[in-house]
Amino acid sequence: MIHGDAAVAKFIARTALERLAGAVSAQDKRIYYGAQQSSARATKVWLDEEHILQQLVFAVSDRVERAEESRRPLQGNEVLVRFLKHLVWISTRRNLFYVTIAVARVLYGFTTPQTAEIYQSLIDDPDDAKDDAYYRARKRVLVDELSERFPDVVTSTRPDPAALSLAERCLEAFAPWGVQCDEGRDDLGRMHVLLHPRCFRERVASLGLAAPPRLRIPLNRVFADASTSSPALISADRPVSRAALSDAAAG
Repeated sequence: MIHGDAAVAKFIARTALERLAGAVSAQDKRIYYGAQQSSARATKVWLDEEHILQQLVFAVSDRVERAEESRRPLQGNEVLVRFLKHLVWISTRRNLFYVTIAVARVLYGFTTPQTAEIYQSLIDDPDDAKDDAYYRARKRVLVDELSERFPDVVTSTRPDPAALSLAERCLEAFAPWGVQCDEGRDDLGRMHVLLHPRCFRERVASLGLAAPPRLRIPLNRVFADASTSSPALISADRPVSRAALSDAAAG
């Protein structure tokens, strides 16, 4: 989904697997020291090996993407796929609250009160209520990171059907691996509810919220300035240079 080049996908998978043991050990240490502190709610989600591996795939892919983009600009559906992958990565590596902001506020444009209602429906904890300023500040964190990563990208609520379909497939693929639609009892399951388009629509409907604006699709600014519709999708199966892979491996 992220890279059409099989050699690149294998490189990313192999590198992520090589780093898995270290990442698991690092999380175990955080769990141990975190247990020494009392907190109303964990500030970061704890992952099993499968989902740590997913985070590592996102991280290694990011290095490959940046190395590649230093040699040529993003084109066509590369903008859409990498933007969505990055948003999912920077939110899921934090916690459920950030994923709620990423999906409800950044992607679908729900209001802050509506987003708060969605979040509270997921955690069912009145003691974890947050004020509007808290929501705005966390949204700003995500938007700033997206702007740093994709300075020439804007979003549109009027994408063509092919772009919209691809975006929904991306969100399904980037949701926590191996989590089924009826497994919403822990934070990974709740993240699935947010990221899986059908599950998210069902959650919104169950709360009686008005249907959100259409999914906001990322566009390269040069295309967005030239047209009100998204550019035609092109194949993502573009070769990545050996230099880009070397740069990623060195990072």
